[in-house]
Parts: sequence; structure tokens; C-alpha cells
Amino acid sequence: MITNIQFLRAFAALSVVIYHTNFYFRGMIRTEFGGIAIFFVISGFIMTYISRRDSSHFFLKRCIRIVPVYFLLTLAIFLIFKGYTLDALLKSLLFIPYINSGGDWHPIIRVGWTLNLEMYFYILYSAALLISIRYAPAIVSMTILSFNIFSDFDSDSLLSFYTHQDTTYFILGIASYYIWRAIDTKQENDSAKTFVISGASASIIFFFVWHLSPEFEMLFWEPFRTIVAYLLPFIIVFTALMLHSVNLRCKWKPALIIGEASYALYLVHTLIFGTLAVMGYNVHTQSVVNMLMLVSLCLPSSIILHYAFERPAKNYLRDYFQKRFSI
Repeated sequence: MITNIQFLRAFAALSVVIYHTNFYFRGMIRTEFGGIAIFFVISGFIMTYISRRDSSHFFLKRCIRIVPVYFLLTLAIFLIFKGYTLDALLKSLLFIPYINSGGDWHPIIRVGWTLNLEMYFYILYSAALLISIRYAPAIVSMTILSFNIFSDFDSDSLLSFYTHQDTTYFILGIASYYIWRAIDTKQENDSAKTFVISGASASIIFFFVWHLSPEFEMLFWEPFRTIVAYLLPFIIVFTALMLHSVNLRCKWKPALIIGEASYALYLVHTLIFGTLAVMGYNVHTQSVVNMLMLVSLCLPSSIILHYAFERPAKNYLRDYFQKRFSI
């Protein structure tokens, strides 16, 4: 396990949760630190990483990973809250994008739109593996890039959803794998380690200053700002990988536990926020106390959900299909 990636998962999930509390850093900056984009880069990296080792039953394994807890929480929200149609439920469960009553491409679990893009990526990757295991990452990258560049769909059409700009982060995730493998020597050379640590430190500092200081961002030329803002998720994931290569790896157990439960955290916080809103609690008060209280509710809930349901369900399904398909 690449523990630095687990740490980034924890960071990304917590960033999204904090963003949805409507908390403003420095009283004026509301940011998710590119959390969703980081998730997409990690996804592109992980899919390439695992498929280079074992590409068998790729799509089934991905479904086993994401479906159980997503189905559980989708059904919970559907049953607890009013206003959802059976059509919305079926499309949500089948990962079929649709425009909801609010005019957004959000399924019953609002953050589930990202899972619809993940499923799109999994399907493309699975199809590419059938064509060529060796060249599957390149096939997927070219397909997504071509689709995004040369397709011109109406903004309300289903196909337009799959040209979302964030899909290119899957490509950057694939690229991060190959760049990392090309320079990953697991080096013990002191000068190389010093260089990586220095570069990583600069990247991490730049990442946080960029997100938390608009004054700093405005010092740069506008095209440069656009490029940097787009590449930062890739840079921070690659930084984590390079630190792994020089044996600087996250060993802090709480962070790794949150990283392991990050998917559950990402999904369950919408249920918690919705329940509190129905009970009359204002989850968007923009205060530190409110943010900390909501995070303190979401973290243990997600960890319990992960260990009590997500992991047992995943293990059960893996064992079930192992007996039948030797996955």
C-alpha cells in the first residue's frame, strides 16, 4: 500500500466535507483544495497501477469496491427524505447521469456525480483492457481526450456530461504513474533524497499558499494562473509518490484510517448534513465551531460505516465471486 496516497485520500475527503460546511478560511476563502480533482488523479493512477499487476476481472473488482456503500446510502436518502422519484432512484443506482429538479447533474447522493464519471472511466478502461492490456492506459487517455476535444454536445445532453473538464484528471493520473515509474529508483542516494525533499516541501507550501492566498495568486500572469490551478492536483499527487520513493511515507495511524474510510466519508457526509438540515440545524453558519462540529460527526460515522459495512460487504462479495470466477 502506498500510504502517502491514503493520506491524500483522507485530505481530499476532509477538504470536500469542510467545503460543504460553507466554512471560509481567513474569513473570505472557501476552497476544497482541489479535493475532487485529487480524487480523480488518484483514480487514474491507481487504475493504471493495479492493471499493470493484474488486469483480470477489472470492472467487477471496481464495482465491488464502490457499489455496496453507495447503494446503501442512496437507498437511505431515498427512504428518509421526500421528493425523489423511482426514476431518479434507478438512474442513481445504475450510475446513469440525469438532470435533477434543481437543474444539476446530481444523483440522489449529490456528490455521486463524480461516481458517474468514475464509472465512465472504469467502463472505458475495461474496454481498453479487452483490446490491449499493455496499451490500455494510452487507449483510455486518447479516447477521453478525443471525446473532450472533438465532441460538441448540447449542455443538457447525456453525452455532454461525459466531456466534463475534470475527466482529464484521469489522464493526468495515468501520466503520474508512468512518470513516477520512470524516475522511481527507490534511491538511497543522499543528494537525490535531499532534492526530492526540497522539491516536495516547495510544492506543498506552494499548494497551500496558492489556495489560501488569492493575493499571491494575483501576482502571476493570468494564463500561468490557469495552468497552475489545473495542474496542482497532479503536482500534489506526484509529490506524494516521490516522497514514497525516498521512503518518506505516512505512518500516522489516524490519517491512514481516515484514508481507508475516505470513500465512506465522502458519501456519508451528505446524509448527515441533510438529516441535520431536516432537523432544523443550519449546517452553513460559516463558523469554526460549526465546521469542527460537523467534521467531528462525519469522521466517526464514516469510520464506523467503513468497518461495520463497507469492508465486510466488499470482503463478502470478493469471496463470493472468488469462488465462481477466481477473481
